Amino acid sequence: MILFVEYQGVMEKMHKTVIEKFDKCCRRLYIVLFSIALLTIIPACTDDCYRQLEEVEGIIETEPQKAFSDLQSIDMESLHTAKSKAKYALLMSMALDKNYVDKTDFEIIQPAVDYYLRRGSPTDRLRTLLYEGRIYYNAGDSESAMGCYTKALDYAPRCNDRHCLSRVYGSQAVVYRSLFNLDRAVESAERAASIMKEIGDTTNYFFELNTIVSNLIHLDEKERALEYLKECDSLWYNSRLSSKRDYFGNKMLYARRFQSIDESLDYVDKYLEAIPGEYVNWITIADAYYYAGDIPRSEEAMANYDRFGGRQTAGVEAMRAQIKEAKGDYREALAHYRQYIHLSDSADLVAYRHNTRAVPELHELEVERERMRQGRLHRTVLLFAVLLLLVLSWVVYRQRNEMSRLRISQLEEEFESLKELRQSEASSGAEARSVLDERLSLLNRFFKAYISEDVEEEKRAYRQIESLLEDRQSFTASTRKAFEASRPEFIHYLEERGLNGKEINYCCLYALGLKGNEVGQYMKDSRHYHVSSEIRSKLGLSSNDTNLGLFLRDLASARDQAE
Repeated sequence: MILFVEYQGVMEKMHKTVIEKFDKCCRRLYIVLFSIALLTIIPACTDDCYRQLEEVEGIIETEPQKAFSDLQSIDMESLHTAKSKAKYALLMSMALDKNYVDKTDFEIIQPAVDYYLRRGSPTDRLRTLLYEGRIYYNAGDSESAMGCYTKALDYAPRCNDRHCLSRVYGSQAVVYRSLFNLDRAVESAERAASIMKEIGDTTNYFFELNTIVSNLIHLDEKERALEYLKECDSLWYNSRLSSKRDYFGNKMLYARRFQSIDESLDYVDKYLEAIPGEYVNWITIADAYYYAGDIPRSEEAMANYDRFGGRQTAGVEAMRAQIKEAKGDYREALAHYRQYIHLSDSADLVAYRHNTRAVPELHELEVERERMRQGRLHRTVLLFAVLLLLVLSWVVYRQRNEMSRLRISQLEEEFESLKELRQSEASSGAEARSVLDERLSLLNRFFKAYISEDVEEEKRAYRQIESLLEDRQSFTASTRKAFEASRPEFIHYLEERGLNGKEINYCCLYALGLKGNEVGQYMKDSRHYHVSSEIRSKLGLSSNDTNLGLFLRDLASARDQAE
């Protein structure tokens, strides 16, 4: 009855609470739905823009002009996240480069640098460093450019963009060539060409082959240069005009260096037939005519160079000086030689070249030092971990020994108590003696395991306990028998209060120190609350009185002392 009253009161409170919570949940749900509806507007727009950027990324290699046009059509105000702004910045930098727009400032690419170099994927980081390096190179800072290219190669093993990886090597080759480090230029260009051939990009493969040939000719490596030229002979028809121009320039240079001047001039004619005037490298043409002794045509080629907007460089000044010298105009020749020296061999430029050449080596040294530092750190951490493990093992061992001694001490007391009980008249019943013998046998097994330090024996003792506990009815019955033998007054008190056998078994489990829910779990009895309620009622305990388990433990102890 008491339990029913308690249950009814709880249900009324729960009903009221549920209604209040339901109202609160409804109000919160309205707020959440409104917020979601509001917040989905911006992400939806952002997602559309990002999908558009991904579409541009898919065509940027094959259709760079269309990619550039599509990027220009995107409203920058629609890019709301740092990620979308970074992707736009990187793709725009790539598109500009592919459309031959050489940037010398970081206004466009800066969002990509800020975002990707901190949290980007290996592919994004390599791309960003590549085009950051291109900007440095366009601005005349070869040292910083080489630094970017070298760092980019750290991400090469995990980069998915093989085109950009090839271009990193190709860009390194360009810097090495500008520094007259032709061996390294060939090495880098060969890596770039290998990747382009692997992915089937014949256009860029042809471009890298021409870079290799040009450097090999200047290194006087005739056979290797000829081998690559033969590879070029089958590819030049479907290549870009700029690559065709380089191809004919290499054929002219190879013929002049290793064959004859006449064969070189034959290629000049083929060059001018195949390439429109605005794409012709007129310095190369002027050089070919100069070595053939045709100074007027060489001078005419230089005039065409100026007509098509040629820039002042060290090579151009050297060519002008040679032509003026051949014509006998020594004053003009000297002036151009001075310009050549100023542009190419100043002390600052020599030091600058030296520093730039050292960038890859310095980076490799830095990487090796970092690897060594990480190795020392790992060894130190491992050593501390081993020492900590040893200390913890020692502490656990000490604690385990201490606990084992305490447990054995408790078991010894229990053993002596059971032994005395076994010898007393209280254990005269056969069932009681059998229960006590079983408990004594189990204690003996633990003693044996402890003394002999036999782990297997200890495991067998625990398995015996598990086997004993698995048979719940048998265990509770034996526990009751043990209490009848050791604390008969306790059992007699319970019987006087009208408790049946099942309820007395429950009381014995409580007296062992188990809690109510633990008793229910062990007995696998969903009605253990009802059983406990009946026990409380028979023992005269109300719902506000002491805990049942605590009451029974105190009762068993008091009855034991009374005896």
